[in-house]
Amino acid sequence: SFKHSGANNTVRVEVGVCGTTLEISVEDGGRGIADRSKLDSCADTYSESGRGLAIVKGLCISVNLNEAGNCVTARLSVN
Repeated sequence: SFKHSGANNTVRVEVGVCGTTLEISVEDGGRGIADRSKLDSCADTYSESGRGLAIVKGLCISVNLNEAGNCVTARLSVN
């Protein structure tokens, strides 16, 4: 978040557990992810960037963006 937000401000991380699900939210003051299709697209294997969300999505039950696009919430199974 520090590297990609383009903002010099605080990054908020929240972690919670509900039953067998771990929920992690990361929010910053940056401009957000405007292109929501990045959550649904496959990253280019040879690209130097753009794989982070694809990796997170591959590991998680769900990955969601808030309306502003500057908060990502990921849910993982901890079975």
